[in-house]
Amino acid sequence: MAEAYVTRQIPQEVRTARLLTRVQAAIGLLGFIPLISFIVDIGGLPLWLYLLLPPSSILILVPLGLLAGLTTRYGSCKRWVRITVFTLEGIVILFSLLFLRGPNPYLGALPGLALGIAVVFWFTRPAARSWFSG
Repeated sequence: MAEAYVTRQIPQEVRTARLLTRVQAAIGLLGFIPLISFIVDIGGLPLWLYLLLPPSSILILVPLGLLAGLTTRYGSCKRWVRITVFTLEGIVILFSLLFLRGPNPYLGALPGLALGIAVVFWFTRPAARSWFSG
């Protein structure tokens, strides 16, 4: 006789973290439009948009792209997903803090910093921890 197939529902904490990660990736990736237009010298955008993005912010493109792709794996209950998200969010938070320092802080780093901290918070909740432990 065949066993019943049991599915587990993703906890609310993990769904919230997934939504926040997708918003964070979308904001970060959309934020490159002014940077790319500055590099290509298309111009036509207000100066304040350029001041929100430091040129080195292109380095954050890789972690944001990986985070966006990782949101599809949140339902897999794999421990490596949680560890990878912590690592990538740590990189995003670190870069955001670096962009906010100095004589000319880049305010465009605030959303990435706030969302990164929120994702880490939701991933440290007991339900999320037990979800990714197996």
